[in-house]
Amino acid sequence: MQKKLRLLIIDDHPMTTYGYEISIKNIVQNDFIDIQKACSIDDALNFVNTSIENPFDILLLDINMPPSKNHKILNGEDLGFKIKELSPKSKIIIQTSLTNSNRIKLILNKLQPNGFLIKTQITPEILIDAIYAVLGNENYYSVEIKQLLKIKKMEIDSLDQKILYYISIGEKMKNLPNYIPLSIATIQRRKAKIKMKFNIPDCTDRELLSEAINKGYI
Repeated sequence: MQKKLRLLIIDDHPMTTYGYEISIKNIVQNDFIDIQKACSIDDALNFVNTSIENPFDILLLDINMPPSKNHKILNGEDLGFKIKELSPKSKIIIQTSLTNSNRIKLILNKLQPNGFLIKTQITPEILIDAIYAVLGNENYYSVEIKQLLKIKKMEIDSLDQKILYYISIGEKMKNLPNYIPLSIATIQRRKAKIKMKFNIPDCTDRELLSEAINKGYI
């Protein structure tokens, strides 16, 4: 008997996970696929942890996920790293609404997913094509992703992202060294450089966060 394809859909919008499930099952017979859905980072980790002996073949992962309850995993990108650690044989296809080329390049360089799709451009056919390409050990990047990769890169690394995140949740600057392995002086310098990269050197924290959200870094 043919082994079922095991797929975990991770997205904090239940209607999105349901839509992907229906789209896939309309094309792939139920006898050949086992689909599970997780609408939070904690639920996704539970699925992965309880599937170590029979890992998921593919995880369809959203990047814009709310943090885990203990705030140790801040978003889908962090979750992707954890999944790679726990289940190295599983393949990851990112599906995201992000369209900022710098953010997408950062994710590709750091996480190196097997597939990358833009949510607004996903059709059932594209989804199935991506799944089968990745199962065949090929990377699948949508046309939109390839176009975005041609745009000049702006360097915002994971430490910069953490600085932006902790500012966004109201943490005081003096407390950031408790969460980020940098001195307060280094954090302040990085914050100033982020403003320069965003071309808003004299902006307020509110303006900085607004621009970071617009660019997909938060």
